[in-house]
Amino acid sequence: MKEIFHSQLKKSRYVAVLTGAGVSAESNIPTFRGSGSNSLWKNHEVTQVACPQAWEKDPGLVWEFYNYRRKMMGDKKFNLAHKALADLEKKLQDQQKTFSLITQNIDDLHFDAGSKNVTRLHGSIWMVRCCKCGYVEKNREVPITNAFNQESSGEKNHYKVEDLPKCKQGCDGILRPNVVWFGESLSKSNINQAFLSAQNCDLFLVIGTSSLVQPASSLIQIAKSSGAKTAVINLEETVADHDADFVFHGKAGEILPELFSV
Repeated sequence: MKEIFHSQLKKSRYVAVLTGAGVSAESNIPTFRGSGSNSLWKNHEVTQVACPQAWEKDPGLVWEFYNYRRKMMGDKKFNLAHKALADLEKKLQDQQKTFSLITQNIDDLHFDAGSKNVTRLHGSIWMVRCCKCGYVEKNREVPITNAFNQESSGEKNHYKVEDLPKCKQGCDGILRPNVVWFGESLSKSNINQAFLSAQNCDLFLVIGTSSLVQPASSLIQIAKSSGAKTAVINLEETVADHDADFVFHGKAGEILPELFSV
């Protein structure tokens, strides 16, 4: 199957890729998925913290969660899967071909590895947005405010509005993580770009995702119905496997360098 994939990759003029949490997991970034202990943070269901309702009720708690995630992600490095995708993009560009990467991850490790043409479906944990004026900027400060210097994982903290990061554009509005929370809509421009990539490519790869979350999970169907060949690379079986022309099970960091060595 690898030889057939190599042949397909060589003749493809437009390669589009969708990546999910499994790619970042190989950089030791934990995921919050499903139910039970794997979806909990300080005994809170993550879906009940990373949502607009939690922000309205207790923005300090939401920021405490994202400060924890920023701290945890801050020293993580891109892995061989990220690097293989960045190298493939450069190789295809040198051949006057097209490459687009769509990611559900918010850690920006694709950018760290050198990827350029990236659509972030769920935003970036390293970007913040003012709730008052809408200004968006990059921010990699950890902790993002001095209040979080006193954070203790063993104690219950409560942060007031005055403890939270503020906009520096003069409006003094509260900053929030520029990510898509549970219950929020994706950016129209981002999802439109993702759909265009799926419609126009002739090879579509789904890497490190369970293919259960909409609308990202529909992209492989869009690509297939538009005539593209499709491939799934994941640690275990996914619902997208039966629709794919190529299926490879294992770590993306081990599989992709070999798949792209053409």
